[in-house]
Amino acid sequence: MKLRCVFLLALWSWTLPAGAEEVFALAAIPIIVSEGTAPLSTSVLTEDVARAARGRPGLRALSSEELFVSARAELIDEVRGCGADESCMSERLSSVDAGLGVIVLVSFVVEPPLVAVRLVDVKEKKVVASAIGPVEESEKSISGAVQTRVGKILEARGFLLEQKAAPNLLPPPIVEETSIFQSPWVWVAAGIVVVAGASIAIVASTNQGSCVCVGPPGSCPEC
Repeated sequence: MKLRCVFLLALWSWTLPAGAEEVFALAAIPIIVSEGTAPLSTSVLTEDVARAARGRPGLRALSSEELFVSARAELIDEVRGCGADESCMSERLSSVDAGLGVIVLVSFVVEPPLVAVRLVDVKEKKVVASAIGPVEESEKSISGAVQTRVGKILEARGFLLEQKAAPNLLPPPIVEETSIFQSPWVWVAAGIVVVAGASIAIVASTNQGSCVCVGPPGSCPEC
């Protein structure tokens, strides 16, 4: 009997993948900025994040239903209110036992729409990867942009798709081109828009370059 128990324990240990005991819960925080009715809902963005996380060992995306049942339905609004405060974001995400958070911002006040994604590591209390910019032709749609960019920042953190996974091998960090949209003030602006109801004006092409202005309509100086 003792020999049989030892054999079963050894078999169970052999079949358990390395690192499978640690699974990170991933919470999606969708934010939409629009002057009128947005052409898509936050639930679509949440599903896009879930699709990008699917098939990556060690990662599990929390559903909208799970966040609601956990009595933390106000989580999205609270994270929005953090603006660019990474410590504040981490504290809010930890309330639902999330190890990681993906903040997805889609702005329809520019054309093509601006899509920004940030990966927050709750334990490290900081943003560890990001991808920001207008929707590109190769991405085809907002959902395509969200899924592609979320996939890239997850891979930068070592969460590879199952067929790409390799033992003891981490992908190199993503080196992104410097852009106005990488500035933390873009995220501060998004927080101001949501919390205070201010308007955001993003001028992508001017004679002097690009600029971001946040304030009441008509108050922004010429760039």
